[in-house]
Amino acid sequence: MSAGRIDSLADVRPGDLMFAGMNSAPTRALVYAGQFINGEYVRVGQFVVGHVAVAGPRDAQDVPTIIEAMPSGARERPMLLSDWSPRTAFARLPEDYPGQADDAAAIARLFVTERVPYSFASYFLIALSRAGIRSERLHRRVDARRPPLGHQRRDEIFGHRGIGETLALPQEAICSVQAEQSWTLTGAEVVRGTRPQVVMPGMLARQLMHREGVIWGGAGIIR
Repeated sequence: MSAGRIDSLADVRPGDLMFAGMNSAPTRALVYAGQFINGEYVRVGQFVVGHVAVAGPRDAQDVPTIIEAMPSGARERPMLLSDWSPRTAFARLPEDYPGQADDAAAIARLFVTERVPYSFASYFLIALSRAGIRSERLHRRVDARRPPLGHQRRDEIFGHRGIGETLALPQEAICSVQAEQSWTLTGAEVVRGTRPQVVMPGMLARQLMHREGVIWGGAGIIR
């Protein structure tokens, strides 16, 4: 394991973000089209950004896990050897306080346990928002949230580690919103120059590629 680097799957930590393409997913065309019309299609060699997920804690077999929003709903799965390839990349955000990355991973897992659904309508709504449609009704729809977690539930998960009083999950989330909100709800500034939940995989990758303090790694990453 490399300190401060991501040179293999063994280096992946909870809270790290994994960017990947869509491979043969049946929703591939829709997702890439959604990114294209929003001006957020990103490709570097074999690395095409179509999906983003959050690394979770290691399982009972000491295998890193991945937490991701899928059309069937958010899920947590063991990380696979194929997750380390020239078609994937990993990003580690700097922490504002010790344990923030673990908190982000815990929030990502809430998307699974609280059954936050996926929404293809998000691509259309995000496109309208980014086109400058000045409708508060639209912005409320994009940033729709569930009631905040109660004190007891929040303390069960996080204890007293920096999590605010109003941790409210989105009503629904595409993969980039799940990843961004997992960190944003810890108090991190993840994306800039956009409204809440107006974020796509390409936008997230592009901003973090130029963000000071972010550590990148992957089989196709050249340093």
